[in-house]
Amino acid sequence: MWRGRLRVIERGSDLPTECLLNLEDKDSGELFAQAPYKPSKQNPNGGCEAVLDSSRYFVLTVVDGTNRAYIGMGFPERSEAFDFNVALQGQSRPQLYHLSLSPWY
Repeated sequence: MWRGRLRVIERGSDLPTECLLNLEDKDSGELFAQAPYKPSKQNPNGGCEAVLDSSRYFVLTVVDGTNRAYIGMGFPERSEAFDFNVALQGQSRPQLYHLSLSPWY
């Protein structure tokens, strides 16, 4: 079982921004896996899906070129899982607002 650090990274100043979920070695910071997070109307989970029977576990879609892998991820405490959910909601909110804007005049 791999253990490490999860970073939610948002890049770019133009909407929609790019969001990456990085799994890193907790000591060296070396990248283990990366999952892009890009929710849309067609794919509201955007590469990170909560499991149905727990609030602490998620499935990440890791992308490497044309290859995809699904990695199960869990938090030891519910408060940590809650903080992760808040970070994802904070990232996706501006993007969803950007998609729904229309000119009014």
